[in-house]
Amino acid sequence: SMKTIKRILILIAVLICCSCEKDSQWLCHTYSGYYDTIQILLEFSDDRTKCEVTERDPATFLTNGSTHKTYRAYLNEEEKSFMLNEGDYDSRVIYRGKVIDFDHATLTWYENDKEISITIEALRYE
Repeated sequence: SMKTIKRILILIAVLICCSCEKDSQWLCHTYSGYYDTIQILLEFSDDRTKCEVTERDPATFLTNGSTHKTYRAYLNEEEKSFMLNEGDYDSRVIYRGKVIDFDHATLTWYENDKEISITIEALRYE
């Protein structure tokens, strides 16, 4: 089906993009992590100015679906960190991230005034 073909093409694109960018791009295209039972997926645009965050509960994935939200991404090259917020006029930082190593980063956000931090893994499809 077209959907499968499209998915394969995206995978190939990610493969190519992630392998050639190894040297220059410290931030991978896609990260995944878990908070409780919720899977959190971060997908950065190729120029890393936007990031789509998907939250889904694998247990109820079929009934509940998942939430998608696209944020503006701000990168700090020196600190190897990023911030995600809702747009140019809203300066509240929703997510903060910091790259630990080639395969891992931390993702931090606030929920009911409580700071939550998880480790997310780079999905490099290798």
